[in-house]
Amino acid sequence: MNAKQALKYFVLAFSLTLILYSCSKDEDPASSIRSRYSEDKNSNLSVRTLTHAGVNREYLLYIPTSYDGTQDVPLLFNFHGGTDSAHRQLAYGDMREVADAENFILIYPQAFLEGGETNWNTLKSKEISKLSSDDFGFVEAIIDSMSVAYRVDTLRIYATGYSNGAGMSYALACQSSKKIAAIAPVSGLMPIDGIEYPCDPTHPTSMLIINGTADELRPYSGISGYLIGVEQAISFWTKNNGLDDPPTTTTLDNGGLTISRYDYLGGENGTEVRHYRVNGGGHVWFDFSDGGVEHNQIIWNFLSRFDLNGAR
Repeated sequence: MNAKQALKYFVLAFSLTLILYSCSKDEDPASSIRSRYSEDKNSNLSVRTLTHAGVNREYLLYIPTSYDGTQDVPLLFNFHGGTDSAHRQLAYGDMREVADAENFILIYPQAFLEGGETNWNTLKSKEISKLSSDDFGFVEAIIDSMSVAYRVDTLRIYATGYSNGAGMSYALACQSSKKIAAIAPVSGLMPIDGIEYPCDPTHPTSMLIINGTADELRPYSGISGYLIGVEQAISFWTKNNGLDDPPTTTTLDNGGLTISRYDYLGGENGTEVRHYRVNGGGHVWFDFSDGGVEHNQIIWNFLSRFDLNGAR
């Protein structure tokens, strides 16, 4: 390696170090979002701000290159994990290529910085929640804003997310059911919201549930008194959707991982529940494939088959 090449690699490594340092949880993630994206005038990715409940909130908005404003298009929320940020979720679960190919609007919301951390308030019960932010209202305010600014198909609004963000997608299916058609939580668990605000969806809701059995932060069996286990969540949603038959089971061998896929089919209005049980999988945004289809595309292919009325 000559001196010019060595200098090039040093600059690259130093730049990456600065980016990683900027993502530390001691920094205001909203400020980091602004610095990374707000000056990119030629990109379809931008930072948007709205005021909700007297607080300025931010989110990353990606308008697909295929959007031309001539037809209503779906909207997908992708929520970051706890103590994390929208721009890092974009790095983990970058679905922009899928959005371009499939023509849907993509949003990475930013959780409010509270108590020194950025976590989604997945509970409406004030007696239970440790957070004060109204994240359900925040999400619905984004939907309202997008519906004015763009041609959004309000029957086809979806949510996915990682870890605490997966919990937020579960919570939206419970508490904002009238807006959310289907969800795909990844490496997360369904929150318990007490007696005052039980999970009470207004329609059968299809969902794709992806969890690893060796996840230490979101254990497959749940966290007592806080988050229910994966099998309990599946039981809840199959019952909600009128899915009475046992699932069809497929075994996938993927990159050394054995993945059990369970498909609960034929629910009310054609709804389904699909579960990928990643045996030995940890707390990650997965990158496996199924039949040659990659993880992010799997999420979209499943969600896009449903709207608020059920199977399309």
